[in-house]
Amino acid sequence: MKLPIKKRVSKRPRAPVGDLPAWSLIDLHRVQDLTGGISRTTIHRLRKDEAAGFPKPVRVLKGNLRWKLGEVRAWVEQRDRA
Repeated sequence: MKLPIKKRVSKRPRAPVGDLPAWSLIDLHRVQDLTGGISRTTIHRLRKDEAAGFPKPVRVLKGNLRWKLGEVRAWVEQRDRA
C-alpha cells in the first residue's frame, strides 16, 4: 500500500548533507529535505508501516530520533525507481 505523500517547503535553510558518510545520523528535518519535503506526520506513518520499507530510526535520547543517512538515501532511490 502506497501512502499519499504531502510535500512541504523548508522555511529554514540547512547545510546540505553532501559529503557526509553513509553512517551519519540525521535529524527529522534533514530526512524531510532528502525525501523531497515529506511531512513529519507522513514520515512517522511510513516508519510504522512495515510494507513501506522506510528506515527505522535510532533513538539517541528519550524522544530524540535520528536516521542513518545511507538508509534514507537508499529508500529514496528505491522509491524513485518504483
